[in-house]
Amino acid sequence: MYNLLVVEDESLIRRGIRAFIDFDGLGIDELFEAENGEEGLSVVHKHHIDLILADINMPKMNGLDFCRLAKEWDPSVKIAILTGYDYLDYAIRAIKIGVDDYALKPLSRDDVQKLLFHLAEKKRKSPTISRQYRKPWGN
Repeated sequence: MYNLLVVEDESLIRRGIRAFIDFDGLGIDELFEAENGEEGLSVVHKHHIDLILADINMPKMNGLDFCRLAKEWDPSVKIAILTGYDYLDYAIRAIKIGVDDYALKPLSRDDVQKLLFHLAEKKRKSPTISRQYRKPWGN
């Protein structure tokens, strides 16, 4: 039903999410992974992504810039930020971008499961936007 993209530079966190989350129970059919925002944008442009979990501090492109560009590409995508930094400025920027949720690391398996459940619920309740109305990349 949904495609999930995890944008996180720490491979241990990506592996943990892949191994311990009940994707079937959340209605997530496919999991995509990226190590940074640039890779994440490439995935967003090639695949229909419904849900995103993104770190903030990553090499090449930070998570806030990635989330802004992902939302510009597809305003219907639901995004949660996962960060180890408790900075008010990050939270304010995330809200302005349109991020749907924000969680501080470390997170337990149950925390991530609940976060994804809430994102999936928001996606289920939101109106769908036809792909024909998406902003072309680079314009």
